[in-house]
Amino acid sequence: MPSKPVLIIAGIVLILFFSGCVEGTSIRNWDEWKASQKGMETPDILKKINANGNASIIVTLKGNEYTSPTYAQNLDLKKEEIKKIQDRVLAKLGPEDFTLTYQLENSPILAGTVTLSGFQKLLADEDVIIIELDQSVYATGD
Repeated sequence: MPSKPVLIIAGIVLILFFSGCVEGTSIRNWDEWKASQKGMETPDILKKINANGNASIIVTLKGNEYTSPTYAQNLDLKKEEIKKIQDRVLAKLGPEDFTLTYQLENSPILAGTVTLSGFQKLLADEDVIIIELDQSVYATGD
């Protein structure tokens, strides 16, 4: 479990990013940073796959100017663009690779169960920014 200061700093960074307060922050820069994190949880995901044959994951996909958290001019267009990106990634995966459990409408994110072959395909996919284990998170009073 990350320490309290790490969680606070991560929370502040996210708040500043989504509120547009960080000068020079753009979705492209965010995508570049997230892309650098793409394989960070690979050992944990592989451990789950090796133990269970699959792992529950959350997949963040590369967006565009219409999928930005700050884009609000046309929400129908935003949802349409997000769906196109999600469908493009899902089309590259077979039922033996990935079982979709949820896809967000307002953010290019998918959740599901992945096998080793699906995980390898997602790691190689240019539309995938980051793959994380889908885990329960609990708030503490500490």
